Amino acid sequence: MMGLCIYLMFGRPNCTRVMRRRFERLQQRTQDLLPDSETVLARMEEQDKGIANQLRYLSRRAGFPAYENTDVEYYATAEEGLEAQKQALRQAEHFIFMEYHAIEDSQSFHGLEEILVEKVRQGVEVRLLYDDMGSMGFISPAFIKRMEKLGIQCRVFNPLMPVLNIFMNNRDHRKITVIDGKVGFTGGYNLADEYFNLTHPFGWWKDTGVKLTGDAVPSLTVMFLTMWNGIKETDKDFAPLM
Repeated sequence: MMGLCIYLMFGRPNCTRVMRRRFERLQQRTQDLLPDSETVLARMEEQDKGIANQLRYLSRRAGFPAYENTDVEYYATAEEGLEAQKQALRQAEHFIFMEYHAIEDSQSFHGLEEILVEKVRQGVEVRLLYDDMGSMGFISPAFIKRMEKLGIQCRVFNPLMPVLNIFMNNRDHRKITVIDGKVGFTGGYNLADEYFNLTHPFGWWKDTGVKLTGDAVPSLTVMFLTMWNGIKETDKDFAPLM
């Protein structure tokens, strides 16, 4: 048992160290892309020191600045969030970035897929990233090939392998959509039917979402680009995508 614990802690393959170094390099690349939040925090401190302290703590822990000049729209259900997402996706002109813990190749995603395919035809760059364990049982191995054939760039975070390794527990739980770097969606729902009550494996599902428009959206763009390039570093310059 002791040997097993030591192996799980220290017997990780070289790809883990390579990925860790890649993420460190990417974090350095993105430092200058986001604004300093001290001005925002100073203004907030004049209004409410308690909230300012919370924002400062969250900013330091997360590594992302605090923002103002951002409209936030709240959706009380995943169904409302998905419909708003579809409307915003139809307005995309330059790029669509989507990163989710779980994607299911079924009714809820197919509605999005139709929009994404149409956007590709219009010249919009579409990228899709999902977690392998989160999507296990939801999609087939042929999913990526189908997406690529449709013109949708697709990547998988931390593919499952038949190897005993603690790194396999590192999962991507984000739920992010970024449109043209101007509009962002996040929240608690994945792109699977159960979140929209099209199926009920765990009873009636209640989840929420938010839409961001304004200064805070570039942070979502950086989050996506860091994870995308953490898998395979292909973007030489992030600035045109900000």
